[in-house]
Amino acid sequence: MKKIIFFLASLWGLLSFSSCRKILDYVKHDAGKGTATNCRVDHVSFWRFDENRNIAVYDTGKVTYNVLGDPLSLSYTSGGLDRNHWNNKAFKYDKHRRLVSYLDGAKPGFDFGTYWNNYYYINDTLIIDSVFGNAHGDFFKQDRPTMIIDGDDPTYVWAKTIRLDSYGRIIEVNEDGAIAVYTYTAEGNRQQYGYPEYTTMLNIKQTSKTWMFIAEDYSINTPVSFSGPQRFNSQKLPIGDGYDLDFFTFGTWSGFNEGISRDLKISYICH
Repeated sequence: MKKIIFFLASLWGLLSFSSCRKILDYVKHDAGKGTATNCRVDHVSFWRFDENRNIAVYDTGKVTYNVLGDPLSLSYTSGGLDRNHWNNKAFKYDKHRRLVSYLDGAKPGFDFGTYWNNYYYINDTLIIDSVFGNAHGDFFKQDRPTMIIDGDDPTYVWAKTIRLDSYGRIIEVNEDGAIAVYTYTAEGNRQQYGYPEYTTMLNIKQTSKTWMFIAEDYSINTPVSFSGPQRFNSQKLPIGDGYDLDFFTFGTWSGFNEGISRDLKISYICH
């Protein structure tokens, strides 16, 4: 009888250890790379309120990719302007597929961005981000923006220090003394002050390491939404939400039309 009990206890321990190892193996080998890279975001559609024209607009954000499957741009059919802020994005990589430049708040032609980030990889756990504000210049042809020192919107520059853990996840960002620190649960989800809660479904950012990097969030699972019902596809990726989803949407909606869904729809290409 003791042998049977010992065997069952050993088996339970082995199964528990195996389950734990699956999470640890992900964290050790795949964190920062993505668990859903068999799919990529094709486009995102949603309602938003255009405050410039004072009307509701159904907008679509389209993602383009390079031959290796890394995002090159995120552009909106509306042009991407919300009040006085542009929302398009563009990306450049080195030969190791590391993100080396990121244009945020970009105009449709990618010749201006609110922020132009250039990343310098010091070692496996340290990155220096040189940030150019009010950045002018052809993003895909220039290594850095053209410096504008006169006029109403001169270019300004500062630096951020980004620290990674041994698994390649961003755990600290120091921006001129303002320090953001991130921790992760045993399930691989980011926590700040105990929030947010998570579902068991995959996070949309897991489709590309680029999304995780710019969001500073490597969470495996989708956070619980309190703004409306969540929907997922057969790959366990979100395909809709009652209000919003990370940085793929912009503009106001619920405040303009309380109680009416933003009708957010996400389309993927999977293989």
